[in-house]
Amino acid sequence: MWLPSPIYEYLPQSCSVAGVLTLSHADSPVLFTSGALLIAAGLMAWRLRRDSRARAAKVARTTRSSRTTYRIGSM
Repeated sequence: MWLPSPIYEYLPQSCSVAGVLTLSHADSPVLFTSGALLIAAGLMAWRLRRDSRARAAKVARTTRSSRTTYRIGSM
């Protein structure tokens, strides 16, 4: 499933905010559990995305530095 970029970028924050709002109005164990799970899902999505982007940036740096070209001879 593909999401538009603005929705994709704000999804972890939206989950966390929804979890906090749910916890603030939790008067039953079901709401408390739902709020805690929403916060956990938001934090996990943010962490996985951060790690994936850091890994991709590291690969891009090492790939870019290993593409050195050498010219043989003179013009």
